[in-house]
Amino acid sequence: MTSYLTASANTDSATSPTVTGSAATASREPERAARQDPRTEIRLDRTARRIRVYFAGDVIADSVSAEMSYVTGHHAEYAIPVSDITWTNLVVDDVALGDSPLGSYRPIRSAVGTREIGRSYVGGPAAGLASFDFDAMDAWFEEDEQIWFHARDPFRRVDVIESSRRIEITVGGKVVASSSRPRLVTETGLPERWYVPRIDVDWSQITSSETSSGCQYKGIANWWHVSQEGSDQLVDVVWGYERPIPEAGKLAGLVSFYAEHAAVETYIDGILQTKSVIDGTAISPSLNLANLAV
Repeated sequence: MTSYLTASANTDSATSPTVTGSAATASREPERAARQDPRTEIRLDRTARRIRVYFAGDVIADSVSAEMSYVTGHHAEYAIPVSDITWTNLVVDDVALGDSPLGSYRPIRSAVGTREIGRSYVGGPAAGLASFDFDAMDAWFEEDEQIWFHARDPFRRVDVIESSRRIEITVGGKVVASSSRPRLVTETGLPERWYVPRIDVDWSQITSSETSSGCQYKGIANWWHVSQEGSDQLVDVVWGYERPIPEAGKLAGLVSFYAEHAAVETYIDGILQTKSVIDGTAISPSLNLANLAV
């Protein structure tokens, strides 16, 4: 990805979208109303953050009037007023789809491509706003800080808590980690995780993986397998953040085990812990604090 450490908005470009098809000569409201799952909840909140979006090397959005949208089962994302978008290299189709919880929309595409990279909402709660596929963009900025993976949800909190409780982790009945200096990580909407210092892990049972993953609130994670003699390899059940973001700096030098795996058992002060059940369809923290897990 191109480095965007000193970026400024281009204020000379057009601020009206180019519309293809019949809508280029006559706009029309979609004939179909949005079909929504009755369990789906949505919310739009105005944010004070200045939001900038880069695509194909240019600033395509620069707004101090963006809203953060929340939809059941999805990460929060930014919805930007269409007047704050530079449309020179973008095309809006005249096809209006009625399946979005945020309202009916017309797909946004690159002027030189066919893949949908965003949505311009023409009806519903988000009418007059546009959203972009986070991964399809070159870079996103909140104020002057570049963000990764998805928007930062102000309703999500991550705490890393030091502990002196004794933790023992076994895989297939064999101890793979034992520590009296773990850290408990609590993150809004997700199961609590125990992390242990790497020095307290039996690395003779661990092998490296090529897998990596990213978390907006913690950083880039490296993953490992558990490989025990005479047993099938447990793929990608250990992870850690070698260089966590500053806000999660207490995770440096620690690893965690995927406690939900059937072969992984966690004991705290000698007591076997119950495995968590993760519901990937639950609600965003901003919508219902009693039922969330995104």
